[in-house]
Amino acid sequence: MSGTLTSLSAGPVVAPLALIGATAGVVTLVRRRLVTPARLVTVGLTTVYGAAVLMLTLLPLKIATGDYANRVPWFDKVSFIPVLTIDLRTFVLNVAMMVPLGVLLPLLRRSCRWTTALGIGVAASAVIETAQGLTDIFVSSGRTCDVNDLIANGLGTILGYWLLRIVTVVPSVAALAIRFALHTESPWEPAGVPSAA
Repeated sequence: MSGTLTSLSAGPVVAPLALIGATAGVVTLVRRRLVTPARLVTVGLTTVYGAAVLMLTLLPLKIATGDYANRVPWFDKVSFIPVLTIDLRTFVLNVAMMVPLGVLLPLLRRSCRWTTALGIGVAASAVIETAQGLTDIFVSSGRTCDVNDLIANGLGTILGYWLLRIVTVVPSVAALAIRFALHTESPWEPAGVPSAA
């Protein structure tokens, strides 16, 4: 037989990316003169969350070529039909995976509208699904590309967004959210009320 069967472990990929992401976040805070312990926690949580999503969706990456490769045509590896082909367990897990993103976005961006959060959630999901589909097509990674995941991920992002929005109706919680935000304004539209940095 000719071909290879191996895998790319998470560590060599995730560790450098996490370091780059955390460094970029800290540098941004320093340049804006917004460094506080609470905001550093937000940078750390965002970095950990991003690394966790990467490991859940793409890594470790199985690489099978030659005789070990999956011979199924690419169009049979992609689920194009929404709703009717939903696997409930996978759907719920995909919703849950994106809830933290919905919570984090208003802390990372000024005046984050729900439409912005939804767009970012769907875009992030599209990148993940495309990567899963391409790696399965080219190296038989075993990851699947499913349109239902886009729906679940968008729903999860919106749920996280509204969860934060609802709890920040309480003034003390809103003040706490602003302390952890990487900006000095209320996360909600319109632009927000300035607060002490």
